[in-house]
Amino acid sequence: MENPVDRSGVNCISLYELCHRINRVLAANFPNPIWVKAEIASLQLRREHRYFQLVEKDQQGEKIISKAFASLWAGNYSKLRRSRGKQLDEVLKEGLEVLVLVKVTFHEEYGFNLQIQDIDPNFTIGKYFSRKQQIFNKIKERKLNRLQASLPLPYVLQRIAVISSSQAAGYKDFCQQLEEVRDKMDIHHLLFESSMQGKLVERDMLKALDQIECSYRSFDSVVIIRGGGGKLDLADFDNFLLAEKLAMMPLPVLTGIGHEIDQSALDLVAHHSLKTPTATAQFIIDHNLAFLKRLSIARDTLTSGVFQVLVSEENKLISLHKDLVHSGRHPLLQQHYKIMQLKESLKANVQYHLRESHHNLNSIEQELKLSDPKVILERGFSITAKNGAIIKNETQVLDQDELEIRLFKGNLRVKKI
Repeated sequence: MENPVDRSGVNCISLYELCHRINRVLAANFPNPIWVKAEIASLQLRREHRYFQLVEKDQQGEKIISKAFASLWAGNYSKLRRSRGKQLDEVLKEGLEVLVLVKVTFHEEYGFNLQIQDIDPNFTIGKYFSRKQQIFNKIKERKLNRLQASLPLPYVLQRIAVISSSQAAGYKDFCQQLEEVRDKMDIHHLLFESSMQGKLVERDMLKALDQIECSYRSFDSVVIIRGGGGKLDLADFDNFLLAEKLAMMPLPVLTGIGHEIDQSALDLVAHHSLKTPTATAQFIIDHNLAFLKRLSIARDTLTSGVFQVLVSEENKLISLHKDLVHSGRHPLLQQHYKIMQLKESLKANVQYHLRESHHNLNSIEQELKLSDPKVILERGFSITAKNGAIIKNETQVLDQDELEIRLFKGNLRVKKI
């Protein structure tokens, strides 16, 4: 084993002396504040002081090539808030690139730090819109803004997958708007929880979109909503990965991100982009009401059409009935006329035959009367009988036969001599 090297005689300084020298070097080289551009990687608020981790990334925006800590004391923040207004808070967000006026410091105990003296919001806003335009151009080059528009919007939006924060005022407004029409239409919505601001937006929203895609047949559409905010509050939604995922969803996506003027990358690729969560809910309601109105018009049209067909068919039946009655009456009348003729002819024939029969009967009656033996006897004739048998021939009578002669009045008995 080698003996340890004795460096007791080597010229060295203490850590404090080293930090003190660094402090003097920095103070000599950076006597005045200097403007520095960097991206805010993290931001923490403690006792009204703001502590930052500033980074610079490579041209691809993936690898961090430099890192430093910075602070904005509460006093400086109040002064900047008065001079810069609301834009100050808009640019002090994670993920944004800022141009800050910093005083370079190095403390023997706390180390290297950049004390922020001023911030130029216009730089951040300009960089944001430049980056945003690049994302928009990339979306349009890949025609992602056309994919959602090609999806048919269902006739009724009844099963809604909502991506939002349960605590967001915009989500509550959306639910309240739908609740007001519950008696007219039954709309169901299921919340997929997601951060709507900050560095977790991309992760949470991609996760929510994946979950919805796995069960997309259970929904009619996707709704992404959040409340309003400042100019740079859309920065989290100007995300190419999110825009690409949204554009390729199998369901139509509606966005209501709460900005009256600006358009986010998600708005650009959405099926429909609405300005607020309330407007998004109203769009769904109006869409469903339009379908109900079309149903009502179709019902009235169908009812009217059926009624007209029934009236037309009824008129046809009436006409056919008249034609049938008319066409059937003529033969009936002809047959009736023939029957009447036959009736009259039969009646005449019967009367003729009755008269003839009556005449014949009278003749027979007269003949019978004339043939009556009493009548014949009254006229002077007599009837001769032998032993009760009428004599018709003289050969029937022998000598000494006793005969009976019947006269009109009285009878005679004689013998043949």
